[in-house]
Amino acid sequence: MNEVAARFSFIIRSSRFSLEQVANQKSVERCELFFTDASRLVAYESRTGAKFKYSY
Repeated sequence: MNEVAARFSFIIRSSRFSLEQVANQKSVERCELFFTDASRLVAYESRTGAKFKYSY
């Protein structure tokens, strides 16, 4: 996600990213983007093996 934020740095004021490794091969990635127009986007992705869930 850092690469995407870098490509759109002209409209993204700042960003926060986190990646957690949880038991049972589960990983959770969170992203929060703050845009120059004062809006914000929060995204979440959870992966366990080949299965994944996401929301934004």
